[in-house]
Amino acid sequence: MMTRQSCVARAAVATVFAMTAVLAQPNEAQAFLDSLNPFADTKDEFEGKFIDSLTPRAWVPPLERLEQERQASGQGGNNRLSGGKAGESDSFTEEQKKPATADLASAPANIPDGLALLRMTDEWVASVPALEAYLNGIGARLLANSPVTGVPVRYYVTALRDFGLAKAMPDGAIGIPIAVIQESGTEDELAFMLAHEAAHVILEHHDNDWFQGLNRKFVSAAETAVGMSAAMAQKFGNTDLNNVAVLANLAAEGLLFLTDKGLFPSFSREQEDEADLLGLDLVMAAGYNSDEAFTSMKKLKSWANSAAEQKAQQYAERRAEIEEKMTASANKGDFGTAMGGLFQRLGIAAQEGTEAISGVHRDMEARIDSLFAYYEREYFESDPGTQATSIDLVRVRKLPEVAALFSGYDSAWDALKLVDEGELGAAEVLAKKAVSGGMNADSLARFAFFKTRLSQGHKGRAIQNLEIALKGPRPSLEVYRQLANMYWGEGRQGESMTVLGEAFEEFGKPPPLYADLIYRNFALGQTQKANALAIECGIKHRDMRELCLKASQGQAPELTH
Repeated sequence: MMTRQSCVARAAVATVFAMTAVLAQPNEAQAFLDSLNPFADTKDEFEGKFIDSLTPRAWVPPLERLEQERQASGQGGNNRLSGGKAGESDSFTEEQKKPATADLASAPANIPDGLALLRMTDEWVASVPALEAYLNGIGARLLANSPVTGVPVRYYVTALRDFGLAKAMPDGAIGIPIAVIQESGTEDELAFMLAHEAAHVILEHHDNDWFQGLNRKFVSAAETAVGMSAAMAQKFGNTDLNNVAVLANLAAEGLLFLTDKGLFPSFSREQEDEADLLGLDLVMAAGYNSDEAFTSMKKLKSWANSAAEQKAQQYAERRAEIEEKMTASANKGDFGTAMGGLFQRLGIAAQEGTEAISGVHRDMEARIDSLFAYYEREYFESDPGTQATSIDLVRVRKLPEVAALFSGYDSAWDALKLVDEGELGAAEVLAKKAVSGGMNADSLARFAFFKTRLSQGHKGRAIQNLEIALKGPRPSLEVYRQLANMYWGEGRQGESMTVLGEAFEEFGKPPPLYADLIYRNFALGQTQKANALAIECGIKHRDMRELCLKASQGQAPELTH
């Protein structure tokens, strides 16, 4: 006769392997990747310059394009927004459905603008008008030669110290890492980076069926993880097996985090090639030095190689640590901890799979070779050669507010690293430096000070730092969430709900905030409001449906933070 532990062991192991199969076996995304020839050159698909192959037209915003496509195919808005399959039950009772409005499923998608999307990430958007004006001046010079007119490209500076993590949003907002500003040797080199990202917007690369399909696959995996972990937690409660459910929740949170990024770009090999070609066309038409485009790509190659090596090392170390703990636990007969290791391995596999699938463009060396072959074909004989310029870039970097930004972000990132290492005295020195020199209300600088004070045990001062950041320019979603959590923990429920409500509207009702609001409304006795939000969440965000339902019932609060 099977014991309860052996039954749980078999079920849990089977679930882990099933979920691993979802992430690891060939799927729609992998089939798409396999169908691509990594040695094919986009430049060979047309004659002449790539920019001349584009049809002159006015740029159309993403939501208008989606609406045009639906109408052309004879589809209504309900199917796309509801997210469910025909005849599929949404798991809500008739009583819970009552607060929902009749036309919710047909309401237009509430997609935040690009700047809000950047602020929803951990990239931290700076606010230095002089630097933004400089970048957007270069952008205007580049876009003047685009056959697609009216493209609303706007450049913003993010706090990332990673050279290759620029992001182009669907509506033309583009986040440029501070490292690009610091490490570009000339304005010509910087211009190619800006042109490449603008090209993604000009070419409307965000209408990517492959990425939407990939995101649906992660939605399915997330639903499986949440359902499995919540069921285990409910069944076994506070037993020696509870550790399994807790670690399963961690895996579920990691997968849900992936689905939150559904609006962010992940471009195919062909799209990256097209952006390279159009980017070169734009800088050439604007009179920039062509050599600097290749200098920029070589720096990108160096960054990509370094990042890949670092990631591989980190994953190897984490896997080795988990395997060592699993072996030790198994030898001691500690079933719960050993099973927990399986779920941790699942989380790592999910992260590795996401990064591997997202990095679908060709090797950087192949991209450089392909772009140079295109340059030789179309520009070599006609390129008069221009002198690379660095005067304006150097001048802008020396502006007091820009120099303060560089210093402040370096200090903030270093302070956060020291907090993680437990060096709180040194972290405090750097955190104070981060908020000086005009950076007093910057979101990242204040967040670093918040983490330092919190680690020191000064909750009141920690809260003050978040309050200052919230009043500053472009506070991130993380600032709102952390302040709401701090208020809630201090018994200031009304202030916590006010902060969450402001964030909910500010960021266009983002999926990560639904469960927070639903559970806290339930905890405050506002069950009708909790149910209404749960219905809205289930209709608009299928990946969050079960999580929102459980939050409306007061369950699984550990998944709402």
